[in-house]
Amino acid sequence: MTPTTPTTPPATPVEGEETANALELVHAPTLLVTVPAGLHERGRLSVPPAWMWPTARRHSAEDIAMGTWGSGNFESDTALDHLSLVIDRLVSDVTGAMTGDPVAIEPDEYWGVAVPCNLELLHTLAEAGHTTGLPAPEVIAAWKQTFLTVWERTIDDLGPSPAYKEERRAVLNRTFDQLAAVARQETAD
Repeated sequence: MTPTTPTTPPATPVEGEETANALELVHAPTLLVTVPAGLHERGRLSVPPAWMWPTARRHSAEDIAMGTWGSGNFESDTALDHLSLVIDRLVSDVTGAMTGDPVAIEPDEYWGVAVPCNLELLHTLAEAGHTTGLPAPEVIAAWKQTFLTVWERTIDDLGPSPAYKEERRAVLNRTFDQLAAVARQETAD
């Protein structure tokens, strides 16, 4: 996300004008940032820097801020927006690696290690009920084919033991297969 034009923050409620269930927000300056396509219809979203996010002071114990439905880490609109950005980043990083130069996904290269890590993180989030919009199972199957083809072609150059090769191959297959299974379940629901 790249900062562009600063915007004016909304007005803060005037002191003394609270009602029994009013929510007073302390606003901070915001930045207009460019976000990845699909996250906002115009590709721009007004977001303050994290350290300046508004703070809410509740005026009654019964008051719950709009967009918050529980005390859990993922029980608010803001938390789910953040999670969506994290998931989109994991998926876009894998997509970029899988459609880029095959050398980048060789077993001793950064994306050769990071791609399976990203897939396992996506699977872990999905199993915890925190993902939607995973790539289609067919996309994951194509990623698996591409990744394992490169892995099989280059792993022997690194001189691994036969036992390591067998174990690592099983882990890689499981990593792709378990994410594809969750993606199939997501599309069935």
